[in-house]
Amino acid sequence: MPFEKKAEKKNDVVGKSPEEIEEDLQRRSMQFRILQANMQIIHERRRALSMRLREFEETKQTISDMKGVKSGSEVLMPIGSGNFVSGKVSDAEKVLVGVGGGIAIKKSPEDALKFLDERAAEAKSAMQELGMQFAQMESELRMLQSEAGK
Repeated sequence: MPFEKKAEKKNDVVGKSPEEIEEDLQRRSMQFRILQANMQIIHERRRALSMRLREFEETKQTISDMKGVKSGSEVLMPIGSGNFVSGKVSDAEKVLVGVGGGIAIKKSPEDALKFLDERAAEAKSAMQELGMQFAQMESELRMLQSEAGK
């Protein structure tokens, strides 16, 4: 039986005009390029989500480290690229949490950690979904490559 299926696929070309064969090759080539481009987009999205997860973990660590800090304490605040400014903590009992759209709300450190855990879980879920999409596209790509080899 498997031999018959292979023979059927090879006979797909039989009876086709050179133009039809050329069109089929162009269609498959286009599908291949589209799949590759979409896989690249998914890879970049997963990379961005991974960076976001790392940022969530760093933020959670900073909030945890701040638990021993009292209002009025002088601290070094990171401003990026390994640079800091010194400042005083005005309210050690509240954390300003960005909720999107340039909006931040005050939360207790515990609530801020819970919020970050929820956001991290959403990001992990999105990464898993993208991973499944990537695997599906990879499978389609292998099928196209297999068909092209026949």
